[in-house]
Amino acid sequence: MKNPKYIVRPDDSYIWELDESNNCYRSYKPIKYSDGTRANAHDNYTFKRLTEIYDFFPIEEDELAKYEAKCKDHYAFVGWQIRSDGHGGCKGGTRAEYEIYLERVERYQKWKKEEGIE
Repeated sequence: MKNPKYIVRPDDSYIWELDESNNCYRSYKPIKYSDGTRANAHDNYTFKRLTEIYDFFPIEEDELAKYEAKCKDHYAFVGWQIRSDGHGGCKGGTRAEYEIYLERVERYQKWKKEEGIE
């Protein structure tokens, strides 16, 4: 059986891709060295290990944009959640509170545009 080209980490929707040189997986984002090469996948990042132990699941190429957006949204939420409270801690917050925050930001941006501010 041929391993799928792309798999996704369920916790944050981060995409991993198959490194065909060793049949293991690496980050989908192409981080290149100064000489233009990419790192090989680690030998312990096998399809079997990632799917059986860590619940990764395969996706098709046409689903990449969907999971990239989900991943970006997840890390935007985490960034909002761990924002500083000004006293050495973080404010925290639920997903529902984050959605309310996004709605307020959207309304504010719309108001600024209507008023010709910026």
